[in-house]
Amino acid sequence: MSTRSEEPTPEEHFVLSEEKRELQSLVDFLPDKYRDVVVLYHYKRLSYREISEILGIEVKSVETRMSRAKKMLRDLIRKEDPVHDELAHRRAVERVSGK
Repeated sequence: MSTRSEEPTPEEHFVLSEEKRELQSLVDFLPDKYRDVVVLYHYKRLSYREISEILGIEVKSVETRMSRAKKMLRDLIRKEDPVHDELAHRRAVERVSGK
């Protein structure tokens, strides 16, 4: 049984808030049509169906835009943080090799 509290420490809270701020700034770099679906889904908590109705596009288009937005964000994160990219690569290699 862990005696550690579920509440984040002040340091953890700071790191989380910084990560959120950095992610939001990266979302702001996305082209409008991709940023819109990310904001509506993750920040406004709308379903893909609701987003499709608001934007006047098919649900499949919302899915495609979200997928492309996530890829763009991953690419931006890798560009901003090459150490993170290297660690992610090592983890992927370890999973594949079974280590």
